[in-house]
Amino acid sequence: MENNPIKTKFDIDERNKIIDAFRQTRHLDREHAIRIIVNKRMEDEKVAAVTAATHAQNATIPLDMATDESLIQELQLQVITMEAELTKMVVSGV
Repeated sequence: MENNPIKTKFDIDERNKIIDAFRQTRHLDREHAIRIIVNKRMEDEKVAAVTAATHAQNATIPLDMATDESLIQELQLQVITMEAELTKMVVSGV
């Protein structure tokens, strides 16, 4: 993960907006959600590790076959992981 708290906060906010909109409307732009999930997995080692560990414990299916709720859960997992990393950055003064 790059140690850029501004980018991390932007990524967290982007995901939270998608999650909140889904909760309110039950509509999800699946292509956008899948794209940001995959991009974050590729660019962020912590997110990739947490995803791999979670998927090792649970049966998984390809993202394009996942339910909207499963995609939202994946976004929530990314938010939790990035929030933990953002906290570490702030504490360490990055």
